[in-house]
Amino acid sequence: MDETTSQNMEIFNETTILISSVLLAPYFTSEFGPEQANMSLKIGWILSGLTLGNVLVNELLMVSQICSKIFQCLKPHVLKLFS
Repeated sequence: MDETTSQNMEIFNETTILISSVLLAPYFTSEFGPEQANMSLKIGWILSGLTLGNVLVNELLMVSQICSKIFQCLKPHVLKLFS
């Protein structure tokens, strides 16, 4: 993984952590009572989606880089085979 991609990935991951911690702050300050259960549920789903999105983006980036490396390794052999 080149350094620029690694840095962008790190910024993305840290931003996700920041957003998650901001969304979780009301839970730690006990601002959600029984009457706000619906809001608590929505925030839970947002956190789940945010986490899933983060994992998917990281996995897709890794898979695309692996495929790119495999293609680069195989390209000379394929060209040699068909020439």
